[in-house]
Amino acid sequence: MDGPDLPGNFRDALKSIEGQFTVDTAKLKQISQRFEEELREGLEKDGQNIAMNITWVIGFPSGHEEGHYLTVDLGGTNLRTCMVTLRGRDREMEVNQEFTQLPDDIKTGTAEELWRLVADAIGDFITKRNIRASPDKSIPLGFTFSYPAMQERIDHGVLTTWTKGFEIKGVEG
Repeated sequence: MDGPDLPGNFRDALKSIEGQFTVDTAKLKQISQRFEEELREGLEKDGQNIAMNITWVIGFPSGHEEGHYLTVDLGGTNLRTCMVTLRGRDREMEVNQEFTQLPDDIKTGTAEELWRLVADAIGDFITKRNIRASPDKSIPLGFTFSYPAMQERIDHGVLTTWTKGFEIKGVEG
């Protein structure tokens, strides 16, 4: 073991401690396989060790995507609104974003107050940047809702429970 010069008894003690944290390759493979089994079991039925919800990811990006996309991310501290511009393969994307701090009273207020804040943040964002859509040129919007939800369809989810300090009544289920 490389490191600072230590007296022999300290070096031996350090090696002993390090050995307790070392996991050999065979054990790592065993842990990985068991983890995969737990994930599979969680997807197959309720009440398993790892609760899992089915995701509606139906494809993977090719890297050739181009266009402008609005995104909204409702986190525990901030609401992030972004305009993402994709330019296809081997070209850098551009992200223009704005954060709105979530006041504590919003987290314990009403659903109407929360969604009004989200709508206002999106409206302010597109107004400040003069973003325009039209019947023949829409701007897709992606929404990240990082709270446990059962997503029954690609466009519909049901909040299971609030986390991250949110306690808005009448929204769950």
